[in-house]
Amino acid sequence: MTALVLSLLLAGGAPTAPAPTEVAIASQGYEIAEGQYQAGAQTMEVVLTWAGRLRDAQRAANDAQADSKHVARLQALHDQASRRYSTGTATKLDVLAVEVAQARAARGQ
Repeated sequence: MTALVLSLLLAGGAPTAPAPTEVAIASQGYEIAEGQYQAGAQTMEVVLTWAGRLRDAQRAANDAQADSKHVARLQALHDQASRRYSTGTATKLDVLAVEVAQARAARGQ
């Protein structure tokens, strides 16, 4: 028995549903940040932070596709930032931030 289950049983409690995985938590954070960016209520830096957290969580979970999923997310973010920049609803810094993240991803970072 794990220490947590044993401590719950000794305390008279029963284990509850398993806690969300780090991947699930990071995925939810990324989706919220990206949605807020689309609505103009969040910065690209925050979205990229969550994208990195999601990639890291997927790597930790031994997801062999973690890096390719990250590259695909970054491409979608670049497309979105570029569209918003062209309409004046984002800055060039948003586009450049994604481009730096893409360059790092290409190096495996």
